[in-house]
Amino acid sequence: MIVPCDYTRAACEADRWGGGTWGPRVAFAAKSHFVREPIGTASAAEMATALEQLHKFTAVGGASGLLIDALGGAVSDRPPGATAFPHRTAVGVVQYHSYWHQFTDRTHIDRRLKWLRDIHATMQPRLGIGGYSNGVDRELNDWAVAYHGENYPRMQRVKAACDAEQLFTFPQAVTPGRPVAEPAADDQSPKAPQRNRGDRA
Repeated sequence: MIVPCDYTRAACEADRWGGGTWGPRVAFAAKSHFVREPIGTASAAEMATALEQLHKFTAVGGASGLLIDALGGAVSDRPPGATAFPHRTAVGVVQYHSYWHQFTDRTHIDRRLKWLRDIHATMQPRLGIGGYSNGVDRELNDWAVAYHGENYPRMQRVKAACDAEQLFTFPQAVTPGRPVAEPAADDQSPKAPQRNRGDRA
């Protein structure tokens, strides 16, 4: 039997029954980019500069940083349209994260959010569009395209068939869509995502 449950309780129950313990809730915000070509020296230098800014507030009720995960290999063995994940041709994903505790004051939370916005805006011209759906960015206006690319209409059809009442939902959840004609059999993938811009190794 499936019943509605808010996210906080679901997370706590997962920790509890998974062998963990109940703990204080930690808030976080995230932004991300998919990398289409190896990161060059200019992009690396800008990331390093952004990280150097963190020492000003890292110890004040939380933490911030960035993650760089390599893709390729088995990820790229399937075409972008084969599954819900469209970023098969990317060589990596960069995630920018910031965390804070319930006792962190608003001033420091705002500073962390500004850091996220600044580094994301700085890297946008170099890394282009594309976002990682497991690190939800609530400020991302074009999230359906950034997360799902041209796979989104197909995901909407699946949603309409399997969860039309939207039992599983959140602000950036896939919404049910009207049935549309399936793409031609030889059209297995969305248009190739744009490559890194303005970067030279």
